Amino acid sequence: MTGIEMLAEFQKYLTISDPRLVEEERLESSEIYQFLNIAQRMVFKNKYFPSNNYVENIAIINANFEELKKLIVNIEINSGINNTTYYSNAVTVQIRGHVENYAYYIKSESKVIRQDVFPTDPSGEVVPNQLISLMDVNRFISNSIHNPIIRQPAVLITNDNEVTVFVDKYTQYRGLYLTYLKYPNDIVDNEECELEKSLQGLVVTTAVDLFRSNKYLLAGQQQQQQQQQ
Repeated sequence: MTGIEMLAEFQKYLTISDPRLVEEERLESSEIYQFLNIAQRMVFKNKYFPSNNYVENIAIINANFEELKKLIVNIEINSGINNTTYYSNAVTVQIRGHVENYAYYIKSESKVIRQDVFPTDPSGEVVPNQLISLMDVNRFISNSIHNPIIRQPAVLITNDNEVTVFVDKYTQYRGLYLTYLKYPNDIVDNEECELEKSLQGLVVTTAVDLFRSNKYLLAGQQQQQQQQQ
């Protein structure tokens, strides 16, 4: 559906679900689009990355690749790479300045130059990263009593702004190749919604439910304030 069609569906569903609100509350189109776009992100998140477990969510995204392929982006990041203050053998890679509508990490590769142990071409080599959790970090830290050989750089997702990449002392880090899921574009008048068609109706009903709950919440707060005066 286009934005205009979703706007009409919103008004239609609102009329069916609660005619009083249609009479009492004349919403501007811009206000309806705000609810639709909040709902779109909620539906998107609940469908494709509903849990706090990266492995589970990545599996869900990969299982739905066909319907998401227009929202999957591959980029190269070779700036915003800094040594960490916490780990002697890791770098942080800034993500936010390089991505558009970033929603979720899918996978990544690193460009590295290795010498002495498992050497690469002098110009470097792109190798797949392994995704790790905080519980795994101790296995990859280099210190006076532990110097692991890390053939596959280990990626820890620190937050939505950056990742930490662990390499060994034989490796020079040169860049990150990131594959990520982006949020769909905002719903606007004449553009097609980028979500799968089967989810577009759910976006509309969720938007109406958000409006109704916010309306009643606001009314309840106002009533409570009047009682306290």
